[in-house]
Amino acid sequence: KIKAAFGLSSLKGLGIEESPLLSGCLSQALYYLEDTQKESISHLKIPQIRRRDGHMFLDIATIKNLELAVNNLDQTERFTLLEAIDCACTPMGKRRLRRWIMEPLIIQEQIEFRLSRADFFYKHPSLLREARKILGCISDLERTGARLVLKKAQPREIVALKHSLTYAMQFFKALESGGYDNERISALPNPEPLITDIETVMLEEPSVMPDEGGLIKPGVDARLDEYLASKRDGKTWLLELQKEEAEKSGINTLKIKYNRVFGYYFEITKSHLSNVPVHFIKKQTLANAERFTTEKLQSYEQIILEAEEKSAALEQEIFISLRERLACAIKIIQQLACEIAFVDVIASYAQNALEKKYCCPQITDENILFIKNGRHPVIESCLQSDFIPNDLEMNPDYAVHIITGPNMSGKSTYLRQNALIVLMAQIGSWVPAEEAKIGIVDRIFTRIGASDNLARGESTFLVEMAEAANILNNATGRSLVIMDEIGRGTSTYDGLSLAWAIIEYIIDNPQLSCKTLFATHYHELTGLEKFRGVKNFNVAVKEWKNSVVFLKKVICGAADRSYGIHVAKLAGMPDEVIRRASIILKDLESFSGKTAGAIECDLGRLDKQCEKDQLFFVDPHTEVVIEKLRSYDINNTTPVEALNFLSALKKDL
Repeated sequence: KIKAAFGLSSLKGLGIEESPLLSGCLSQALYYLEDTQKESISHLKIPQIRRRDGHMFLDIATIKNLELAVNNLDQTERFTLLEAIDCACTPMGKRRLRRWIMEPLIIQEQIEFRLSRADFFYKHPSLLREARKILGCISDLERTGARLVLKKAQPREIVALKHSLTYAMQFFKALESGGYDNERISALPNPEPLITDIETVMLEEPSVMPDEGGLIKPGVDARLDEYLASKRDGKTWLLELQKEEAEKSGINTLKIKYNRVFGYYFEITKSHLSNVPVHFIKKQTLANAERFTTEKLQSYEQIILEAEEKSAALEQEIFISLRERLACAIKIIQQLACEIAFVDVIASYAQNALEKKYCCPQITDENILFIKNGRHPVIESCLQSDFIPNDLEMNPDYAVHIITGPNMSGKSTYLRQNALIVLMAQIGSWVPAEEAKIGIVDRIFTRIGASDNLARGESTFLVEMAEAANILNNATGRSLVIMDEIGRGTSTYDGLSLAWAIIEYIIDNPQLSCKTLFATHYHELTGLEKFRGVKNFNVAVKEWKNSVVFLKKVICGAADRSYGIHVAKLAGMPDEVIRRASIILKDLESFSGKTAGAIECDLGRLDKQCEKDQLFFVDPHTEVVIEKLRSYDINNTTPVEALNFLSALKKDL
């Protein structure tokens, strides 16, 4: 089946000869297309196997968490990377950009080729403006080509194809004269014969459907010219007949009308029925008028309708012949569409760079990431004010960054923006930063947000652990891992233990040791900075008038508070709840002797230390007893006094 569909003598050229699974799937897909389209599928290109060798593999969790093409809010393109950077002018370019976002490159030469092409347009803004202006006039050549082969293209689509091919010629001539990759442009096929063929045959504004007539120019076919002349002459005869009968009958308002049911007829209102000539033959009676015909009108009608029928059939025949000739040239249309899509995306990269002050990233095979004043491409495009940029520098000496800070301070934004900048660089796009040096990443992993899968019996925490396990089992030393608040779906110390062990596993496993951004509210994890490869960062805040100002700036060092109560206040929590939470927090911090989360853990004594510093909520009825215990002077107490004191406390409880 595959050989017949693509005119092949062997499957060796496709690389699937020894893969029955692939060849079976492809055969079934071809059968499905033939069954559903009911037409030839000869326009399909020879299939290519997309291997991971040259592309970064993005799993479902990463695509979802980074909101690359569909957002998590309403499953549309709003507020996604695709929407933020898509300024392509053609439908082909938009589809190509979407595909590139889902398949970032991992081969340095290919990435640099795209970057260099975008740099050419960036340095030639006048050519960029001219090219994008022409691109905006080009319709969807890929879709039109497919409709040609499937015999579904309509007359106006053919005329639009002519215009698009004309603009395509102008587009490539402009690129060639501007010095853009002349070798590549000169290798493209010439669409001028197709343009000439359409121009010769089709009217500029044809009918909507091919069986309605009004499609073909005069001079294309002699028989058609005769039928069209008969139609024109017949209309002239009708006007003369109308004038003649009006004068004879004295009915000045007499008109010849037409509809598809009754054909041509005279319509006379009831006020003039007394003047109807005797040779008029009644055809129909209406509420306020009657319709008539004559032998002469009937003869004219037969001539006109026969000419219209024959001309419409002949025009449809000529149109179908033209459509078939164009379908035979599908390879030319596809080649042009492919190159237009490529240049459209590259030009959109340059347009973004000019409008949004993106920079050209330096691509390297070193295992590093350096981003100066990076910005989140999606959030930046939505903000009315300036986005606060942040730096990132990762290398084998500091591969794991532990990021602490308050809720709402911008930790998750910082994580996502760096992942998106890396991805943008590897699709050949310029990036939202002042400077960037990107060591090629083979995969981007993300563990962000809370979600469950109740249909499969998977809780939020189970989903979180499954995604974390996927990362630890599949990441390599060239991967970029984004982890946001691992362990928050279970008890405090279970979550802390797991988060701690995950970081240990990453830094201790020599085959892993991947670049990791780890955001957490477990401030105990900051104690891991003593180990090689780990560095602490926090998002700065400033307390002011019993409130918190989020500075959105990532700085070195660890945070000691999460300011969760302040965030709850901003969210509109009742004042009574806020006051009570502040009292409980104060009691907890006082009981443990340190701020929440500032427990000093040691790797060798982790279990014992966690047990010692386990936090618990204080029952309000025991506050008096606790206060007495705090104020009691043990050093100046005799054993008997101590026993009496304990006996009194028991009574209070």
